[in-house]
Amino acid sequence: FRTSHTSIARNNPAALTLTIYYATSNVNFIRYDTKRKFIENIQWQQPEKRVFQLKVLLRLKQQWGCDVYYEKDNLILEINRTPRWADNLNGLKICVDAGHSEDNGAIGPTGLMEKEVNLQIAKKVKSLLESHGAKVILTRSGMEHVPLYHRPKIALESKADIFMSIHNNSHPDGINPMVYNGTSIYYYHPQSELLAEKIHKYLLSNLGLPDQGLYHANFAVLRPPQYLSVLVE
Repeated sequence: FRTSHTSIARNNPAALTLTIYYATSNVNFIRYDTKRKFIENIQWQQPEKRVFQLKVLLRLKQQWGCDVYYEKDNLILEINRTPRWADNLNGLKICVDAGHSEDNGAIGPTGLMEKEVNLQIAKKVKSLLESHGAKVILTRSGMEHVPLYHRPKIALESKADIFMSIHNNSHPDGINPMVYNGTSIYYYHPQSELLAEKIHKYLLSNLGLPDQGLYHANFAVLRPPQYLSVLVE
């Protein structure tokens, strides 16, 4: 019998909480690795009947994701280490997602489709990142269809450290895009918030576009907890 579970990352202080449902505590002690570098301590509790919680306090300024999975009958909580990279981006693996493919996304007044613009931006971002030493994976390199839920799967299978989804937002009828425009950034997990803030600040200062906000958003491509992920509009 395998229980259901959820994991939540938190900042200030850095911690991970694993909640296991339909489980009863039988924990007497937790053995620590004497050479542990990024785990402060581990706490557990039974907040209610058949709900077991494990809280891992971390010695990390920046969390880099986690994974929860089974190996036979053992439930594994895997906490990712912060990747190492040089002064440039050498050592980082980044997955760049050009939003949309089978669906066109937004369509401009000239008929230009968002999926085409997203792809051209993604290719430019790939070139720039690679020039700084990063290894870059594109979720699509042309107009081939890539299903929504397959996009984060590509990032997971390639063991990406960062996932970045590129989009261009649309406006409803009656809104003048020459007046109402700008850029916005979205993230879901707390470990991605700082990256979202940095990208948001950089875009505002370098593109000169109005600020349309920094958002916490429950988007499918942002939900996997194994890496840092942002969506840019």
